[in-house]
Amino acid sequence: MKLDLLDVNFLAVFVASIVGYAFNMIWYGPLFGKTWLKFSKWDPEELKKVPPKLMQIKFAIGYLQQIVLSYFLAVFLTAFKAETFAHILGFSFLLWLAFVAVIAFNSVLWENHSVPFYTINVSARLANFWVLSTIYFVVKNFAQ
Repeated sequence: MKLDLLDVNFLAVFVASIVGYAFNMIWYGPLFGKTWLKFSKWDPEELKKVPPKLMQIKFAIGYLQQIVLSYFLAVFLTAFKAETFAHILGFSFLLWLAFVAVIAFNSVLWENHSVPFYTINVSARLANFWVLSTIYFVVKNFAQ
């Protein structure tokens, strides 16, 4: 395995980060937003009081997270030569299982979050990994 941090398709990373960010907005908005809020520790009335500037900063940081995630997912997919669609989805699943699902369960064990809250969040991360990987695969292979 060769880990070359520059051996990625940067257009694919950029496109994946935009699509992944939009996906998260849909996941935590119309798909599961109300359910997530019910299981979170946020008070809906307090959430409405968050200053718009602070929310803009949070959204910007969220997008930066998508860029970093898209980039390193591309690095690992490239380094491990995950070149078929099945390999990309399988490898993304393994990364998610090892580095997201297992670690995020600490929120249930130590931070008193509910299992449904955990499930919504880690399911979002798995779906996001698959969206990012799919977009990376498509752009890398078909937009050359």
